[in-house]
Amino acid sequence: MALTKSLNQKKLNATYIGKTGDDNDLRSGKFNIVFSSPETVLTTHRQMLLSNPYQKSIKAVFVDESHCIEKWGHTVGGESVPFREHYARIGELRSILPMSVPMIALTATASKKTRATIINDLHMKVPVLVDLGVNKPNIRYTVIKTKQGFRDVDALFSIFVPIIEELKIKKIEASRTIVFCRRRSHCRDLYEMFMTALGVEAYDATCKHVDDRGRFVAMFQQATDVDVKESVMSSFADPNGVIRVLFSTIAFGMGMDVKGLQTVIHLGPPADLDDYLQETGRAGRDSLKQSFAILLKYSHSTRRTSESMKEYISGNKCRRKTLMSFFECEPCSVVKHLCCDVCAAVCTCECACNGACNCDTKCTYNDNQLEISIKKIIHQLDARHSACFHKKVNCVSIEKTSQIRNDLYRYRNELAGGLTDDKLFTNVNISTQYSNQLIDHIIKDLPYIPNRSVFMQHFLFYSSEHAECSWDIIKSVISDSQILANDQLNSDNISSSESSTQSSESDSDNHAKHPLLNSSDDD
Repeated sequence: MALTKSLNQKKLNATYIGKTGDDNDLRSGKFNIVFSSPETVLTTHRQMLLSNPYQKSIKAVFVDESHCIEKWGHTVGGESVPFREHYARIGELRSILPMSVPMIALTATASKKTRATIINDLHMKVPVLVDLGVNKPNIRYTVIKTKQGFRDVDALFSIFVPIIEELKIKKIEASRTIVFCRRRSHCRDLYEMFMTALGVEAYDATCKHVDDRGRFVAMFQQATDVDVKESVMSSFADPNGVIRVLFSTIAFGMGMDVKGLQTVIHLGPPADLDDYLQETGRAGRDSLKQSFAILLKYSHSTRRTSESMKEYISGNKCRRKTLMSFFECEPCSVVKHLCCDVCAAVCTCECACNGACNCDTKCTYNDNQLEISIKKIIHQLDARHSACFHKKVNCVSIEKTSQIRNDLYRYRNELAGGLTDDKLFTNVNISTQYSNQLIDHIIKDLPYIPNRSVFMQHFLFYSSEHAECSWDIIKSVISDSQILANDQLNSDNISSSESSTQSSESDSDNHAKHPLLNSSDDD
């Protein structure tokens, strides 16, 4: 446990119940600070608290993250039983310990209702309330909505290409980012995609450790190995830690010591505003540095969220005020473009008018390039998602459709070097960046694609080489189709910018750039 190690280094004798080799010293009361879960202290080690060493020397009981008393100790969201019922029973310690032992409940997020539950369950009488507020003025809140469902790994991957590009260029100097994923599959897929795309560049060349301790990218979920978890927590406790990007479920949550975090991205909203404030609060701990909280709301991602969370996402009022009002906290004054995306849209910080504003430029703030890039990519993804082809331009027989599918899979197999999922650390979709979903989309939309230019723009190819090879496969099968006639008619109309983009790609040692990053908003 990293916290006990840190306390011991400060000459505070600390341990946690369950640590190997400490049981005798633990029971004899030789430690200054003892950490425990509610389940342990109320069951297997209940008698220990009744022993003389503890009855005579214990000075206080601290309940950290005490909002879990309500969140985990009581039934919520229609559940039949509490997630961890012993949290609601922590008050039983009152009957075990001397009456003079005070109980201190700590939490960064507690609404009025949650506070009342904490006070009631811990049997507090006339408690002293110290409220430091939950507002962090240096965090800018943004919600980005998309029609995507992100069942497609190609669309999912495209959103995060800007972060990969930053890692390749800045390496250890890249901004530190946590991506909270609602689905464990997203957490796993994104980690594997990043590792595959970065290759040897996923490791810090200056680090003496050529293992997880030297990676710029990490994953943290319940099933993650204990040693890896310790390594991740140690890295984030150090403002100069190697890890730059972490993909995590809610497992990387409460009680984590996080330093130097600039951006928190939520891929899908958490269950409620308590969780959201907890997780976004990992950033902004350095009050002198600007931080960002970006929530990506995708299709059907709000099905299991609270009404207050839905209101935060869909509302057109200041997001900071909406968030703070839930915790009965008064937000401080923040420059509109640094407050939230809603306020930024009406920011007039550069307006010089005394009366009605006639300025052409009211605010030019654009410091968060990651947010700008993600918005642009999602805009283009949704434009493709919404594209409606009303007219079939190709009559492709079932036999030729089957041949194209087989040839595309053959090409995918060549990219994988003939290896199958069971022979790869990841899977063929991720290792080749040429997924079976992409092939399915090509086959489905092929009758509606009039020419090469539309083909290149419509599908999410990882590289121009993938796109060109796929088009060549299609042409080789349906050479007599109208699609070739359309292609010939439009070949002279392909924009010079597309040609220059392909030229620059071929001149950069075949470094694959995502096509969405090279296209304009008018595509």
